[in-house]
Amino acid sequence: MSLSVLTVNLNPAIDDLIRVENFAAGKDYRIRAAHATAGGKAINVSRTLQCFGVKSLITGLIGGTNGKKLQWLLDRESLPHAFFPADGETRTNITIFDLKNHATTRLIEPGPVVSAKTSVLFTSKLSQLLVRCSWVVCSGSLPPGIADGFYATLLRRARKAGRLTAVDTSGPALVASVRAFPDLLKINQRETEFLLGHKLSSLKAIKEAATQLRSFVGWAVIISLAAQGAVGFDGKTIIWAMPPELKRHSPAVGCGDALLGAFIAASMEKQSFAEALRQGVAAGSASILGTLPGFFRRKDFQRISAKVQLKLL
Repeated sequence: MSLSVLTVNLNPAIDDLIRVENFAAGKDYRIRAAHATAGGKAINVSRTLQCFGVKSLITGLIGGTNGKKLQWLLDRESLPHAFFPADGETRTNITIFDLKNHATTRLIEPGPVVSAKTSVLFTSKLSQLLVRCSWVVCSGSLPPGIADGFYATLLRRARKAGRLTAVDTSGPALVASVRAFPDLLKINQRETEFLLGHKLSSLKAIKEAATQLRSFVGWAVIISLAAQGAVGFDGKTIIWAMPPELKRHSPAVGCGDALLGAFIAASMEKQSFAEALRQGVAAGSASILGTLPGFFRRKDFQRISAKVQLKLL
């Protein structure tokens, strides 16, 4: 199968979404609605790419009954995947969405411990998959047992093979990944503050942060700012893309992933940096109105995209 993007999700999950009203700890609730989806940041990116008609392949580590269920859920969405078996049970994350105040509470498992042998074998498989893609996206957390520098190693191999690379992770894995000089870094404000070691309390500070982060990448950095959109810098222009205000119908889970997927899709269509950033922010906002993280209706995307404002910083 030919494909354009390889999305790497080492620590996928079954995401159980529960909708209740007036949620607070220590009480009993009747669930208004509940459903399970295949979860993980790279999976959300692939879901967004599918919305744009871009072929992708999801890879990562899965195990146990949950691993089989996750594959079934992806098959139901017609999202291609090539996972590697690992010991332990694929994790389950729980998202509680309050229908009254639109607040989101998340309960996130760390994931199964990965053995050194599995890590080595999976690295070998990834090397084989690299020849089939033009982009490699490393996104999400690392499960216990995987070295902090795993993404960094993969990013270096992908760049050596002539592939474009993107990363969106956090913590020590983020620190290691930026040392591998990815082409594209997608990062949120909290992760930026962690990486640079100080708070970003103004737009000026965010602009300065984008300039600093640009030295870590080969092409562009995007700092996502939740409801305030995103600031992007490609080495030439710093742009703030601002979405319209929206009423939330779903948890704001996967919005940053939709941003990343849409940005890559637009870039593959040779759109300008500014237009790619606009489409990324529009997709991230539209996913709030969707039924799955990273998914959106085309009409919502087009309506929001027309209202995204671009400002040079």
